[in-house]
Amino acid sequence: RLDEAGRSVCEMANMVLREVSLKHRDDVVASDLSKDVYGGNDYLPGSFHRWLGDDYHTMFAVEDVDTKELVAFESIATFDAGKTILLQALRVHPSHQGQGVSKFLATEIKKKVVELHPNATRIRVVVQNRNKVPMSIHKKQNYSQIDLVGFTIARIPQPIPYDLFPKSDYSQVSRVTGAELFELYNGLSDTEKKEFFHSDTLLVDWIPFDITSKNLEIMQRRDGIMFSVMVDKENGKLQGLSCCLFCHKTIGLTLCLSLYCRGDEDLFSSLFKHAMCTTTAGCVGLFLSYDHKFREELPPYDDPFERDFRPAPVVERVKQEVGKEFLDFSADVIGSSQALMQKALHE
Repeated sequence: RLDEAGRSVCEMANMVLREVSLKHRDDVVASDLSKDVYGGNDYLPGSFHRWLGDDYHTMFAVEDVDTKELVAFESIATFDAGKTILLQALRVHPSHQGQGVSKFLATEIKKKVVELHPNATRIRVVVQNRNKVPMSIHKKQNYSQIDLVGFTIARIPQPIPYDLFPKSDYSQVSRVTGAELFELYNGLSDTEKKEFFHSDTLLVDWIPFDITSKNLEIMQRRDGIMFSVMVDKENGKLQGLSCCLFCHKTIGLTLCLSLYCRGDEDLFSSLFKHAMCTTTAGCVGLFLSYDHKFREELPPYDDPFERDFRPAPVVERVKQEVGKEFLDFSADVIGSSQALMQKALHE
């Protein structure tokens, strides 16, 4: 039903969906709605103003019409030339969890997506695979998991010197433009593409991008993502890729690093060393995404939702190579991989 202002209202919970503006900022990021999210590594405080000011994010909140309190929040963003809607930063107030608020929010946001983005065909969300609540919620909402990416967090206690490793350790790593990367991508067979990029996406800072010429240009020019590659000298084919992005997190300036190397530990090490020596200046944190097959080397847990803070063997390797004085992986409060979930918008 609609209230007097024409806004949609949840009859059971007496809730209303509002579009978030600057005046709602403190009620979203400085309240119990976002308290202790990700153990102090929440990205929303650093993203709120950027999302408010760009032309591809719209933020929504659920308001209790009796108390005027914001009890849930979620952002929608358009990607892939308007084809993809990405849901980000779902929050439900602790006192309102388990009361159908997230279901109401999902229903009302879907209506807004259809209204605001008529060319969209699918909805995506990236969640922690060992966080039972969001995984269960999205499966109930008919999302399917299309990719799984390893993830860990580290703090950078002191600046990493550019000469920590000899350049010979990463001499085959070179920076490329989005256009050059797309040319290398097209040089791979379909099988090789799937080995590199299981869902034909790049996942950088929890955001999935379809690998297209236009997207790679946007990633480089709009978002400031830097691409570095390793190429086979004999056949010119792509062997490894790193994507680097500086982000402002609650802990401070953070390097979001995504590595793609088809499960090759030596390539991983070279790409990682290159990023540490050339791209961590000013950073106090590291968000590392990597091929989940490295985690498959670890014995599985009986409980799929038990937090898993064990480093993958390749992460343990680079941890030893860099040294704990420069990287503190005990800062990881997630203990999960990144699950890319997707469903058709019109189903």
